[in-house]
Amino acid sequence: MIKIKIAVAFISGLVMSASLASIAFNKYEKTQATLRQQLETEKSISEALYQENKILANEIVLRQDITSLIVDAARSYNLDPLLLARVIKSESNFRPNPKHALPHVIGPAGINTKAWKHTKHNPNSYVGSYYVGAEILSHYMEDSDSLTLALTRYKGLSPLGLSQAKQIVKEIEQ
Repeated sequence: MIKIKIAVAFISGLVMSASLASIAFNKYEKTQATLRQQLETEKSISEALYQENKILANEIVLRQDITSLIVDAARSYNLDPLLLARVIKSESNFRPNPKHALPHVIGPAGINTKAWKHTKHNPNSYVGSYYVGAEILSHYMEDSDSLTLALTRYKGLSPLGLSQAKQIVKEIEQ
């Protein structure tokens, strides 16, 4: 009888160990899958920067910094990094000091400082511009019925803003 109890306890321990090992392995696989997805996202943004911006084509370190900045800013506001990258591309083509048509629109993310006076980050700084862009886009995404409307509000409520918003949606859907 004691031998049977010991055997049952031993087998129960093996089953529990196997179960814990299975849980740990599943968690490991999910973590690896998440990391692979993040790497693919960063790779896609980096490749888009390389293909679309001839100014940065040979500046690999800067390209990686911009990619990391976009990914971090987007994740800070629960946005798709590729969406934020497309918006910033349409605003400045990732140039650090772009010249916008309106004097109150500044930075790579094209922040309208008349409309957005109180933000969590400094829109006048290079890094801050990316985060303010993500903050604004997140606000419009939460407050709009569609992606096109949110992007039109970001780009400007005008025929040009609507056209640019539709172009971004088209690029994302491809």
